[in-house]
Amino acid sequence: MFSTPKARKNTAALLAALGVTTGITAIGAATAGAASNVTLVFTSQYNGNNQLDNWITAAGKQFHATHPNVNVVIRNIVTTSESTYYAKLDLAERSSSTTPDISYEDSFLVQSDAAAGYIRALPQLTSDPEWKQQYSTFHNMTEYNGTPYAMMIETDVQQLYYDKALFKKAGLPTNWQPKSWADIITAAKALKAADSSIVPLWLYTGTPLGEASSFRGFEVLLGGTKDWLYDGTAKKWETGGPGFNAVFNFLATVHADGIEEGTSYWSNPNGGNTVAQQLMPAQQVGIDADGSWVSTEWEPGAVKPWPQGFTAYGVADWPTENGQGAGVTNESGGWSLAVPAKSPNAALALQFIETATSPALLAGFDGISGQLPVEPNVSSNPTFLNDIKGDPLFQKATTYVAHTTYRPGFGPYTQISADIAQITGEISLGQATAAQAEAQYAKDVTQAAGAGNTEKMSS
Repeated sequence: MFSTPKARKNTAALLAALGVTTGITAIGAATAGAASNVTLVFTSQYNGNNQLDNWITAAGKQFHATHPNVNVVIRNIVTTSESTYYAKLDLAERSSSTTPDISYEDSFLVQSDAAAGYIRALPQLTSDPEWKQQYSTFHNMTEYNGTPYAMMIETDVQQLYYDKALFKKAGLPTNWQPKSWADIITAAKALKAADSSIVPLWLYTGTPLGEASSFRGFEVLLGGTKDWLYDGTAKKWETGGPGFNAVFNFLATVHADGIEEGTSYWSNPNGGNTVAQQLMPAQQVGIDADGSWVSTEWEPGAVKPWPQGFTAYGVADWPTENGQGAGVTNESGGWSLAVPAKSPNAALALQFIETATSPALLAGFDGISGQLPVEPNVSSNPTFLNDIKGDPLFQKATTYVAHTTYRPGFGPYTQISADIAQITGEISLGQATAAQAEAQYAKDVTQAAGAGNTEKMSS
């Protein structure tokens, strides 16, 4: 339900109390006295980084040149917490008096927000040249019932960072590309044997690391089997199957062999920062299964400048379970631009999105923000290539985008994701065997989705 007129006034007051900024930046100036003056409001999460605002400012100036009576205003939600941002954005979108015209939308929420009526269907995007250039995975991410609801602007991939010096010490190749999960375990065991003081394999598991554990520590592995979380044809959530069994057995083997990071690391909610900004620069991690942005934290002026990291580590793509199919797999997230359902300026908002996502403008944002383009027109743009020329690890990551997959971010996914994180943590604590984990997962999914919305994979 949407707010009544009386509630809208309260919503506006609550937004102010929650820290929604007003008018951080205004781009252009509407023609004085014109009857058709329009203000387009853009809202994103602001956490002290100006890169996104700089991109929108540039796009706003370009849009103003062709739409002189339109003024683009940036009105951000200031928070370091993504979950807080999601909640505040949903609150703003419920009323026509507080809604932005363009919102910065996490791709995994597009389908659920479309179903909830928060964002508007954008079938016109299918005619946009840049939409047509995008890899099909990113269409699927932002469609609901076959209709686009948002335009992807960037993504990430998951990859295996490996320390070349530690690999050499362990007698492993320094141009490593595992062909199967067994290759990963073999390499990690060799690393442990060569140096017992390091973390052989950093793998995200457990509730404290949240979505990273379900997404990066489980789902990317499941994508390397014949199973998946959700059967789009039958429209049912999977309760298990051979692929699930294989993933749980892999995690159980990693724990039993003692090759994962210690509990003190993965039980720390800031574990991702610890591995990227402390352990890897100290060369205390043999293999880090992590996101494509890690090396961008080592660039000059970034969080942990470490120029040696670009040669100290190599990156490898995630293999499928036994090297079957394409031999590699991946999973991606990323952000998009959407038009809230109650925007009074929906047509202009869509036109602005089309302007902002032109290759020339988007290349400048993706390249400096550590994000991967979702289409070749941007990844081959000279601006993007120039911005990433000093990071060969990130350059390699751009080649993994073409064969990536995504998580089904709708319905009970949020609960299922939390259940996965908890189960992987129980395995890492030695509290659950692979068989027990699979049984618990089946129980959790059935409870979250409902028995009538589940099935078990048979092959």
